[in-house]
Amino acid sequence: MEKIRIGEFDSFDEIIIMNSPSKIISQLYLGNIHHAKDISLLQELQIKNVLSVTNSHETKGLPKFHLYNIQNRHYEKCDNPTEDLLTIFIDCIQFINQAINVRHENIFIHCHMGVSRSVTIVMAYLLSKWHLSVQDTLLFVRTKRPLCNPNEGFIYQLNLFGRMNYRLDIRNKEFRQYLFYRTIFPFLSIDHLHQMIDRYFAIIQQYERQQQQQQQQMDLNIQQQQQQQWYRCRRCSMKLFQNIHLLESNLLLFQYRTTIRSLVRKSVQLRELSGGGGGGKNSVKLSDFDFTINKIVTKTNSKIIDCNRFLVEPLSWMIVTTIKDMDIDYQLQCPGCANHIGMWRIQSMPKILCKCQTHCECLCVIGIVIDRIAVIIQ
Repeated sequence: MEKIRIGEFDSFDEIIIMNSPSKIISQLYLGNIHHAKDISLLQELQIKNVLSVTNSHETKGLPKFHLYNIQNRHYEKCDNPTEDLLTIFIDCIQFINQAINVRHENIFIHCHMGVSRSVTIVMAYLLSKWHLSVQDTLLFVRTKRPLCNPNEGFIYQLNLFGRMNYRLDIRNKEFRQYLFYRTIFPFLSIDHLHQMIDRYFAIIQQYERQQQQQQQQMDLNIQQQQQQQWYRCRRCSMKLFQNIHLLESNLLLFQYRTTIRSLVRKSVQLRELSGGGGGGKNSVKLSDFDFTINKIVTKTNSKIIDCNRFLVEPLSWMIVTTIKDMDIDYQLQCPGCANHIGMWRIQSMPKILCKCQTHCECLCVIGIVIDRIAVIIQ
């Protein structure tokens, strides 16, 4: 549940004002679940569209909006830093645009308190509309509703949305890493991890198909995209990976640190409940994870400049061996000629695999290392 911190306001008058929905811009109102339940209030404000961002418990008691000629779009989301709102930004923006710019109707956006989740959706819409910074957009929204306070994870997602030019760009390395962390964590066991990896591949393929369709509709230069360089097997010239698949730095770790730790904690707790923990060699220790992060954050610049290998994100052709255990090296072979080109392993805890300047910040869950000498760039 979202919490209002009284100390953030100058007086109780500001809190009392929040008893009614806040008009952020023309035709767009922001508020809480009590406003959403008040049909007479919505009718008074001539609300014809409601966008709800609540969990399953909070949703109970909401009216059947269609009975009052009100269109409703609902997303089941919780208010915590590990929750994913980023991937619904585009759908929400389209729903808001349809209401305001196509049907010229008023829209009301709410979560439980109108503090974090719904504010994040409103900010995503304003970011795509005005192209301001996240900080300036939040300052503007707070002039209309002072108690707005999106959590750390949502702020990160808004910043990433801005860095992708207000779209979900699957060719953005940081977005791919975001999807990877969200999909893989938490995993309960090796068998469950197989399912998570397959799910990650399916998500990536879905975004790639959507982006290709959008580019074709926009008549972009697809041929130029297809001509991007490939890293190929030196022996058989099989296409292996591209630049977007390389891990070179870990922005996610530094900008999303608390959330990544929360994901690791959730993984630990679920594995213990399922009997997969127990302090064995595959157990994850938060103290070890914190030590690893602190070591990276406080590190001095690496003196190792040249590196003879590539760190690569998981690709569908790589993980074909049945995974029996963690922290064991598996041989990585070219899918075309079966030539040995590197190794991979499932980490029981996210780890740094290389200390060179390029990779010293790459925290890996699935460590995939390809020998530089085994590939050529064409």
